[in-house]
Amino acid sequence: GNSGKFLTTDGTVASWGDAGVTILSSIDVTSATTAEFTGIPSGVSVIFLALQNTGDSSATEITVTLGTSSAYKTSGYKSMAMKYRAGTWAQDDKGSAFTLGLDLNTASSARNGMIILTKTSSNYWSLSSNITDYDYGEFHICSGGVDLGAELTKLKVVNEQGNFDTGKIGFSYF
Repeated sequence: GNSGKFLTTDGTVASWGDAGVTILSSIDVTSATTAEFTGIPSGVSVIFLALQNTGDSSATEITVTLGTSSAYKTSGYKSMAMKYRAGTWAQDDKGSAFTLGLDLNTASSARNGMIILTKTSSNYWSLSSNITDYDYGEFHICSGGVDLGAELTKLKVVNEQGNFDTGKIGFSYF
């Protein structure tokens, strides 16, 4: 059948194409230090992560680490994270992961935002993210890239210094 497909055309002939975006269930991160997404299929070129009211049990950094079938990549990330609060900017360059939220000032605060990963060539991935902490007037941005050297098969979002105490992380790709 044609369930889950969409109609496409080249301008003259219409045909059924495969569904574009795969949306997986959100992971509840309450009481977890890590949200891990495994089994990313070959050929994926764009990944979306959505933070929904994620809070943590301590003032900390939130990172994203990419992995292949053999291991997680723990070096070579060329990225910069910036935080804006009350007229002041702060920055961080971790090198071992993408830093999404840096030096988060308060525990138990709900953060929301979007992370976009794009495969730009062979096994090179670029990241762009923005996260807000509305309650405390913070805005976090990150951009950068990393060469995995092999096909991306997994990724994890990590609270570096404690547990998440609330929230969900959504995952979709195409």
